[in-house]
Amino acid sequence: MQFADGEIHAARAAAKAGVPFTLSTMSVCSIEDVAANTHAPFWFQLYFMKDRAFLGHLIDRAKAAECSALMLTLDLQIAGKRHKDVHNGLTTPPKPTIANMFNLLTKPRWCLGMAQTRRHRLGNIHGRVAGVADLGSLSIWAASQLDPKLSWDDISWVRHRWGESLF
Repeated sequence: MQFADGEIHAARAAAKAGVPFTLSTMSVCSIEDVAANTHAPFWFQLYFMKDRAFLGHLIDRAKAAECSALMLTLDLQIAGKRHKDVHNGLTTPPKPTIANMFNLLTKPRWCLGMAQTRRHRLGNIHGRVAGVADLGSLSIWAASQLDPKLSWDDISWVRHRWGESLF
């Protein structure tokens, strides 16, 4: 999110260093973007969500992209309070303040890179979930998807969908 096409660059750097790269469900570059722009297999970090159809679709897309591992993230079921973000005024969507605008003016190369990329939204979510059109609706949707009632049956469902031989 902090660098134009950042996940693609990170996946390439990981491959060059001989270490695995893990793509997040909430990444700017989609599973397909990373697969099309890298040669090494990568891992996919799956956030468990209530919408089983969407979750199943993500798993299918990761398999189609030949991700070599599926990492199920279970620590987001209850959102934590990020004191640093609160202290620094981080909001979703970001608020255009004078300080933020001045800060952007001091980084013309970064601004140019961000303006030139076609990836400005979360690639695994945008256009794939009804009603998610901007950062505000994304935040509401994501918060509604976290399921604190996660169980071993849910883990079994993911394992079955991913495939025994791949788990």
